[in-house]
Amino acid sequence: MTNRVTFLFRLEREKAILVNEVALVQKERDDQLLMAENEKQEALHAAANEKGSLLDRLNKTQNDLENANVEIDRIKRDAFSRAEQDKVMSVCLSLSVCLSVCL
Repeated sequence: MTNRVTFLFRLEREKAILVNEVALVQKERDDQLLMAENEKQEALHAAANEKGSLLDRLNKTQNDLENANVEIDRIKRDAFSRAEQDKVMSVCLSLSVCLSVCL
């Protein structure tokens, strides 16, 4: 009977050791999962910040492009207006020359 009691005590001690090892492994796993979740959240936060910065840059670039297009349209209108004025002036000068020669 003492052998049996000794055997049972040894089994209980081994069981306690194994339970402790399982608890340690579970704690390590939980710690690693927590670290992974923290890293994931940091990466998501960094990605959200980068997305915000990129959207800001995109909006600024789109505004700059729109302003450039407005300026180009203004310059085209001015150039067209000057060309029309030049044509009128050319016709006037031609008429003036013709009138001065004819008179």
